[in-house]
Amino acid sequence: MQIKREVRRGMRRLLGFVRSYPEQTTFAAELAPAASAGPPSEASAAGSGRYTLVHRGDSFPCRASKYSIDPETFGRAHEVRTEDVFVAGIPNGRLVSDQFIVTSAAGKIFADSAITKRQLAHSDAPFRRRWPAARCLEGAHVVLASRYWENYYHWLFDIVSRLSLIEQFDDLRELPLLVPKGLKGFQLESLDLFGVDRKRLVEIDGSPVQVEWLVYPSLPRPLATPNPWVVFWLREKLLAAAGPPSRPPYRRLYITRRDSALRKLLNEDEIEGRLHKLGFETVCCSDFGLLQQVELFRDAEIVVGPHGAGFSNMLFAPTTAPMLEINSPSWLQPALQQLSSMLGQPHGWLLGAPVGEGIRADADQFERMVCTALDDLTRDHSSS
Repeated sequence: MQIKREVRRGMRRLLGFVRSYPEQTTFAAELAPAASAGPPSEASAAGSGRYTLVHRGDSFPCRASKYSIDPETFGRAHEVRTEDVFVAGIPNGRLVSDQFIVTSAAGKIFADSAITKRQLAHSDAPFRRRWPAARCLEGAHVVLASRYWENYYHWLFDIVSRLSLIEQFDDLRELPLLVPKGLKGFQLESLDLFGVDRKRLVEIDGSPVQVEWLVYPSLPRPLATPNPWVVFWLREKLLAAAGPPSRPPYRRLYITRRDSALRKLLNEDEIEGRLHKLGFETVCCSDFGLLQQVELFRDAEIVVGPHGAGFSNMLFAPTTAPMLEINSPSWLQPALQQLSSMLGQPHGWLLGAPVGEGIRADADQFERMVCTALDDLTRDHSSS
């Protein structure tokens, strides 16, 4: 009987705690009466709780990978869907947790400020009855932060690309930017290249912040799905900063992951040796600044290597350059296939065998894939 009473008391406490969770909503549901949604020319993100639709969600076809060893298993053609893109204005909005989740002044969580539903589930934001006292900021500030901000791919595609939304509003272009504390060199360089005065940067460290007027440019969604508006804005801006190439594409790049703890190529020495005989150079992208990486890939004839953030730079490669990636069955991400399809670049997959945190690839298969792509390039050059 004593055990039953304790169980009942425990259940009552649990139910009371669940009922005290902050309510969840979305920016559109909370802030978007029909009259306020519209193109930037007809609606402003400033005002008393506003939601402005900038790009509607869309779909686009992703071509099958041209050089996949087993195209029926991976690299198949498929349809890609993207979600609505918007700019929201939240009076007395808050940023809470080190995952930069947004809440209203009343504590209601905007679920679509989490990069995924899984992130929200793993964050403590939905489970907090009370947050510590917030640092208060007067005036309007723009959020330029999200989870995975340290990662090169996510910084480019999920965070700094949101400047393209702010550019469309005259009253937002010069506002202070809320950025994660401790930005890396390539991140500061990217802001410089996009013309952001560093005096506008306001660092946040994950402790609660309340802003008199919080401007939230939406995350490109779904996660790790390239959005056309992001891709072509980044490509245009950064290639213009690098300037035109001095000669036709000539660099054969092998992207190493020696600087990463995950998905290293365990038989890299063997594969590197074969690639070097084919004229490839090994590149560790983290050894270079952002503009240097843009220039490297701008001049690429072909790019190969294990799947990773370094392949983000295919964004700057010629549309004729094949992109051949080695991946693990435990980490099948179609983002690079989708990106290459959007840019018109030939793509290829090779599945390696996972060994601990690394990958072992079939060197013979990979060499054949690379040689096939090089043969196609030779034919294309001779016919042009």
